[in-house]
Amino acid sequence: MLRPITILVALAATLPMTSAATQTPPTPRRGANVLVSRGSPFPKVETTIAVNPSRPNVLIGGAIEDTPLNDHVVMYASQDAGGTWTSALLPDLAAEGSGDPQVAFSPDGIAYASALTIARRGSADTARRMSVQVFRSVDDGAHWTPAAAYGAGAFTDHPQMFVDSVAVRGRLIASALYWATDQSSDTRLVLFHSLDRGDHFAPPLPIVADSEHRLFNVNPLQFSDGSIFVPFVRFRDGPAGACKPFDVDAVVVDAELTRHSEERAVRHNVPDPNGCGTALPYAKVTFGIDARRGADRLFVVLNEPRGDHYEVTFSFSDDRGRTWSPPRSISAGERDQFRPAIAVDGSGIVGVSWCEVVSSGPRRSFVQRFGASYDRGASFSPAALVSSAPSPVVASGNDVAVHSINSPSSRPDGSTELLMTLASSAGDAGEYTGLTTNGRGVFYPFWADSRTGVSQVWMASVYTNEAQQRRPAAVVSTASLRDIAIAFEPAEYDSTAHVFTIPVRLRNIGTVEECGALSLEVIGSSMGRHPTILNADNRMEWVGARFDFTHAAGELDCIPRGQVTDVVTIEVRAPAPARPLERPSVPLRVRVIRRGKNE
Repeated sequence: MLRPITILVALAATLPMTSAATQTPPTPRRGANVLVSRGSPFPKVETTIAVNPSRPNVLIGGAIEDTPLNDHVVMYASQDAGGTWTSALLPDLAAEGSGDPQVAFSPDGIAYASALTIARRGSADTARRMSVQVFRSVDDGAHWTPAAAYGAGAFTDHPQMFVDSVAVRGRLIASALYWATDQSSDTRLVLFHSLDRGDHFAPPLPIVADSEHRLFNVNPLQFSDGSIFVPFVRFRDGPAGACKPFDVDAVVVDAELTRHSEERAVRHNVPDPNGCGTALPYAKVTFGIDARRGADRLFVVLNEPRGDHYEVTFSFSDDRGRTWSPPRSISAGERDQFRPAIAVDGSGIVGVSWCEVVSSGPRRSFVQRFGASYDRGASFSPAALVSSAPSPVVASGNDVAVHSINSPSSRPDGSTELLMTLASSAGDAGEYTGLTTNGRGVFYPFWADSRTGVSQVWMASVYTNEAQQRRPAAVVSTASLRDIAIAFEPAEYDSTAHVFTIPVRLRNIGTVEECGALSLEVIGSSMGRHPTILNADNRMEWVGARFDFTHAAGELDCIPRGQVTDVVTIEVRAPAPARPLERPSVPLRVRVIRRGKNE
């Protein structure tokens, strides 16, 4: 018998800082795993997410969707803190495809998105050029309007973006790897900015150029005085078969974007997992900042070797990146960890999410985890399991043949190069995953996994504040059952067994939280013939069959307003067809009940 899938949900509040020496920090607790990309069967990778600072319930995310025609960016928007999502395509992008999505909000709530794509070119220009197209939305992601593009050149890669909230409020700032022409011998990292909401971009400010090593762009951050911390990765060469190390360095750019400091070493000689035969994806480095009250503290997370595996490590700097604390593991273990992401909320709580391998070999799979620091990085909580199900790295639904965004491309010798790849690389979540916070103790991991057989976008709410994570046992429900709606996820049909598998959630659409023990009860059918229920918790096969949602809110005790439970699956065998070629159907009438009693 299939049992309901247990999830964890919670609410946020302010938690007093506690000393690591006197008390173990509370373990964060998560809400339902929500399928964001529920309307598309194609694989998704490289997720990004941001919160509207003026309306914290508004979330906007993005991902690359791999289709047989091209890779392209899809945007997702939620008005209820991730309970429900809509999707939209960015308009007027090149037919060849798009990728590397980024999303950010201005302080006044204007949303910006960007996508790497093929640059517009004149009729006399036959060379294919890359650029980054910027978009605006003034209605929280429902509609997107093209703004300007930046970085048009022979090659542009891994753009990053944020909106100035200190020096010039609303100034759009972006960084990217950039090659101006095919003859460029060096890798360049440059900084772009716009003062008119993305309609025009100033000429780029060069940050670093390297003709001997490959560079990788990392997310820039803003200090409390308006200056900008611009980090990057420099990959080194090494002997064949050996781990090829990389360095993490940075510069600080003044608030006027006119000059920058000398390079500052963050970490050097870190073995790159991609070059060590571990089958791990890119070494991932990402930064966060707590810039409250001018006491700026930078944070860096990356995955690096610990014995025979890789762990996510954490360091901080209080002197604008000149010196760093010794790196230490956030959650020591024996399994590979990768794809870290970091966010810092308005009270200084530091949240870090990452992927962690839970099984190896041909059936290698991973889960999403999360840890929190309540003392600005001095200590971390025990790691919380965010995923309600593991994700296999190899999934048949990800075997989609796709063109690279720059394929076909013209070469200097006059030849044309094709680059085909399989979206099965989506199995490890892509080059990066998303994480953001509402600034009030709630964090939103936003990742891709293949638990359904194809890489899709998932999210969860993670609650770091213990005061509102649990409710006293005496708490009773205050919501009306009329405010508990039934929501369905994509169903499946087994034509051999004539069985429908129907994933169901309960959604609290009321104005208060629901703290009761809820069940879904079958009460009849609108047709004479009835199907057979196969997996009811009370073993009944028709009227009176019940599916228990008591634990579908996981550790939360209550379903927050606007939020959903995790999935409970109903298995139903369709009635025998009354005539040849009749399509199978399962007419069910159900109702939500509380502790076996209607409200």
